[in-house]
Amino acid sequence: MTRQEIIDAFLTKAGWGDATRSFLAGDASLRSYDRVFKEGKTAVLMDAPPPENPHDYLPAQLVLVDRFILVDTILRKLGVHSPEIYAQDIENGLLLLEDLGDNSFTRLLDSGYDARKLYKLATESLIKTHSGFAIAQEHEQVYDDERMMADIRLLPQWVVKYVSKIELTPDEMAEYDTIWRDLISQMHEIPRGYALYDYHVDNLILTPDDTCGVIDFQDIRKTAATYDIMTLLEDERRYVPSDIKAEMLDLYFEAFPELNTPRIRSLSNLVALQRHIKVVGQFTRYWFKDGKDKYVRYVPFVWTLIENCLKAPECERLKAWIDKYVPASLRQIDLTKDM
Repeated sequence: MTRQEIIDAFLTKAGWGDATRSFLAGDASLRSYDRVFKEGKTAVLMDAPPPENPHDYLPAQLVLVDRFILVDTILRKLGVHSPEIYAQDIENGLLLLEDLGDNSFTRLLDSGYDARKLYKLATESLIKTHSGFAIAQEHEQVYDDERMMADIRLLPQWVVKYVSKIELTPDEMAEYDTIWRDLISQMHEIPRGYALYDYHVDNLILTPDDTCGVIDFQDIRKTAATYDIMTLLEDERRYVPSDIKAEMLDLYFEAFPELNTPRIRSLSNLVALQRHIKVVGQFTRYWFKDGKDKYVRYVPFVWTLIENCLKAPECERLKAWIDKYVPASLRQIDLTKDM
């Protein structure tokens, strides 16, 4: 059967066989969304085809539908507004979901909507998630040191190689690894918690009942407890005003007294930095390997975030390494034109 025939059979079995469809959205993964219409009702078709060769893709590009279902069930029990699942076909990577609407936080912010209200809704939803989320150990995924290092190495593998045009020696690469292993050991002082992992405004929707809808969470894993709040407020795609950032950090940390210490707040800068380093490597890779220009336009802003994080005293050695191999003159260029 063709992919279209598989989808048609799925929708027919779900009772939506005569529905009309229109493309809704896609992202950096292999997944896409269609809105389906039938008799005045709507739903969302999530199409996440299993790849023939998973090793050709970054982990972030793969979508595990069974994982989505598991986490969605837990979130809904906690009162978090993740979509209800109407029908599922795990083998073929298909879900029929509740339609949470078109008001993504990104779209609303771009139109001038009250940013403080949206970030407060997002932070409160995150507090609700982190206050009660638990998953059986056999389903638990851990963002361990080796996975973190693999993500961190995307910078030398793609930025240094393709933007700086430098082939690192084994000793130069080992120096980078050593610097990061020391920083990661400091990050381990932050208590562990569950992170939805991509908790930013692109993945949040203001629902018709004025709640924060959450749509991307299948990559949830155990890592530094402050990972999600730093992802939200140190967003690689959008500047968050400093007053809103400070207010939401206070709101979040005050909900978790065990995290509300100067040391953990300071170390959370490393959590943000590690993600920024991963993301600048990913976005660069999407352009040079996959030809995707949707994300490469954010690269200069990600570098601004990285530079802000590198001002911390514990980042002195990393700053020196990056200044040497990715000079400032290469950080703000348009990779689609200037390379």
